[in-house]
Amino acid sequence: MDAIPARLAAEERAQGVLEREVGEDGIMRLYRHRRGSTFPTIERHFVVAPALAIAKEHGNFDQWWEDALAAGAAARAAA
Repeated sequence: MDAIPARLAAEERAQGVLEREVGEDGIMRLYRHRRGSTFPTIERHFVVAPALAIAKEHGNFDQWWEDALAAGAAARAAA
């Protein structure tokens, strides 16, 4: 699995859009987009995970995400 992040890193670093970081947890992350300081924001990173890992997404995530997007749009419109 380490070959996939290495390939992504080489391809995207050549384009100047990837940042490598090893967190305090010892996990290497390859960031394409860093989280912004205000919400809503996006964050996209790649990590190596074990096969058959249990999904952790909460059942209400889609609704919460839509609510966050709407709140962000309303805040920007009011500004």
